[in-house]
Amino acid sequence: MLQDLLKLLRFFFMHIYIYIYLYSFLKYMSIYFKKKDEKKKKDRWNQYKKECHTRMIELSEYFSGVKPLTRVEPNKKLQEWFGSLAEQIASLDVNGNSNVEGRKILKLVNALEDVQKFHQIDSSLQIKQFLSDTKSYLQKMVRTVNVRDEVLGTVTIVSDFSYAWEIINNYVGLMQKYIKKDPQIVLWLRATFLKMVSILDQPLVRIHQCNSEDLVSVSAYYSERLVAFVSGVLDIVPKTMFDKLAQIAVLRQTRLPNLELKFERKYLKDKALLEERHEFAETTHGISVFTEGILNMKTTLFGVIEVEPQQLLEDGIRKELVFRIANALNNTLKYPIQK
Repeated sequence: MLQDLLKLLRFFFMHIYIYIYLYSFLKYMSIYFKKKDEKKKKDRWNQYKKECHTRMIELSEYFSGVKPLTRVEPNKKLQEWFGSLAEQIASLDVNGNSNVEGRKILKLVNALEDVQKFHQIDSSLQIKQFLSDTKSYLQKMVRTVNVRDEVLGTVTIVSDFSYAWEIINNYVGLMQKYIKKDPQIVLWLRATFLKMVSILDQPLVRIHQCNSEDLVSVSAYYSERLVAFVSGVLDIVPKTMFDKLAQIAVLRQTRLPNLELKFERKYLKDKALLEERHEFAETTHGISVFTEGILNMKTTLFGVIEVEPQQLLEDGIRKELVFRIANALNNTLKYPIQK
């Protein structure tokens, strides 16, 4: 009986210890990311705020009637109103109460919608575009200010991808299959690659806590592994591009002969080869779509390594080109063995 009780207590305290450890780990991770996320939040807020404030100032100057090239009838009330709106936007504070700031912004949005009904504004496409852009930035400010610390902490925990360091390799073939089918999938994969950055956090937690000098070197090592994985997934793009180029070469040699400089008009329909030329154009367009898919990924930071999509595509093309040339030479340059 006593032994069973001791086992039960040991089991209970072991789980308590695991719970405390996990809680402390998640707490540390949330604090670690909180500083980065707060800075990004403030930067975005200030950027949107600056755009809105600048547009209101320009509209206020526009209705003054003295700005060069405006050619608009002066309207002192609108000038003062837009100036007042600019002051209200400038007074918004990202560190204030999110509910209060959100209500202020919504009032500004409603005011901009109401002012569009004025004839002097409704008749000007330029002013309407300015107001539309300002409303868009104000709505982004609302979304930004409502991103609270609790939400950031939850997102950080949910997006933890450290468990998938090995299992993610099983999905490389599936990723490449989807990319080959639809090049725009590359844009979706960017979110997956960014999520994989959380893999770097687990091996760096203790190193960061003890302020070790090896933090940079270890970060660089795991960042290089992550970049190598991303490059391996995206290797399908240059491979598919060269396959399509091979299709174009075969099409040009076999089904699209060179046209004579002059021929009779009655042979125009036969010489057009519309189906073949449509296939040629479609294949060529497919190559451009593949390259566009990677180039639209934008510059991405994987750990401590910044990856340029253009450089990634160029390296992949060089690698595939070397492989194809070496393979062609290996299959072509064969000499009989003299006995």
